[in-house]
Amino acid sequence: MNIKHLFISAGIGLGMLGLLLLAAAGIALRLDLASAHLRYLAFAAAAVAALVAGYVHVRSRRTQGLLFGSLAAAVMYPIVLLIAVAVARSAPGAAALILLPVMLLPGGTGGIAAANRTVSTRSGGKKKRRRK
Repeated sequence: MNIKHLFISAGIGLGMLGLLLLAAAGIALRLDLASAHLRYLAFAAAAVAALVAGYVHVRSRRTQGLLFGSLAAAVMYPIVLLIAVAVARSAPGAAALILLPVMLLPGGTGGIAAANRTVSTRSGGKKKRRRK
């Protein structure tokens, strides 16, 4: 297992999380959502970002998608938790415990999707005949 590739895929997932949270903040301002709904937007953004991180990490390996996809999400989890604690300036509550499966399951799903993807050919799926 390449540790460098693991942290790169987690970094890509964290970058995606930042962009998704920025978009969620824009949606919340535009629709004037209550603060109770912001948590659900943040969980959805974390799930999509973990899915992307799992997919990116397993894409080149194409084996053991569930394990390595979940591992990429597990690397993201403490970083996301530290950022959330720093922003909120309070101890993590039940949301921190809920965030772990919310990130691990989509991370594993992204890994499975990357492991099971088919490689496309340039000829549009048609096999070329060999000349005799």
